Amino acid sequence: MNIKKMLIGTAAGALMLGSITAIALAVGSNGSLETGTNPGVFITLTSPNTSDITDWSVDSGSVDYIGSYWVASNGSRSIDLNGLAAGSVSQALTTVTGATYNVTFDLSGNPDSRPAEDPLFSPSNKVLRASATGAVSQDFSYDTSSKGNSLSDMKWESQSYSFVATGISTVLTFASQIPGAFGPALDNVAIAEILPTPSPSPTPIGLPTNKDQCKKGKWEDFGVFKNQGDCVSFVATGGKNLPANP
Repeated sequence: MNIKKMLIGTAAGALMLGSITAIALAVGSNGSLETGTNPGVFITLTSPNTSDITDWSVDSGSVDYIGSYWVASNGSRSIDLNGLAAGSVSQALTTVTGATYNVTFDLSGNPDSRPAEDPLFSPSNKVLRASATGAVSQDFSYDTSSKGNSLSDMKWESQSYSFVATGISTVLTFASQIPGAFGPALDNVAIAEILPTPSPSPTPIGLPTNKDQCKKGKWEDFGVFKNQGDCVSFVATGGKNLPANP
């Protein structure tokens, strides 16, 4: 997949979001889940596990680290957030206190299942919860019954979650909210810090022609002088002494 946004761990590129600019920062890594123990078809990882998926921790329950079992969104690996039961994965990110971050990820769902009476049964509506330290969580749903996805065509969908960092380290967590062994599928995690677009400089309203236009703070109205003296000097020299901030 040709991605023009920053994958976790890269610092190239910028993402425009309406009136705000998302600047890519080097926070976290292995967003596409490609680095770690070779899962083959898939392997089930039981919590706690901090070694099999590079830079990701399995914190609760169990998850399936998917290899060739289905077609990933990006690269060749992804995660089923239900191994033999609901599980969760997380990564600690270096953040700026008070800064806003936008997390994007691709979501699908395991299209397989078992009969309703089977203890490994999972409903078709797969629910993933994204959360970050000190921030409000958000649930995302993917119904395999209505989407009609399959192992060869997972019909991945891009999702977005935003949070405000409450410290210099933030734990980003993805957790299944359904029972059974066939859960929400996760891949292609990316993160960017959101910075407001700088306000444009004041538009000059013309230049002064007499010193009275520089007094009582009027010099500020022109948007090009650093102080009253700068304005007076411009008038006194007939415009030869240019404003400090033309």
